[in-house]
Amino acid sequence: LSYFSTDWERRILVSIGAAAGFSAAFGAPIGGLLFSLEEASTHFHTSMFVKTLSATAIATFLLSVYHGNLSDFSIISMGTYKT
Repeated sequence: LSYFSTDWERRILVSIGAAAGFSAAFGAPIGGLLFSLEEASTHFHTSMFVKTLSATAIATFLLSVYHGNLSDFSIISMGTYKT
């Protein structure tokens, strides 16, 4: 893993991993991004924003594929309608 050779690159990896884990645990991709922004990272660059948002979106998508529905997490719930 020569890509993660510096301390800064390792911190980015840990911050993105924490955001993806938070996102998968709660089904909230923006919440994972905000968690990473506030708690997990010391410096937050624009390129890191895109990487983190991508990782949280993928984690939430995989959560929905695994569980089949995100309405159990009160995410993307459109309610029930009777016709």
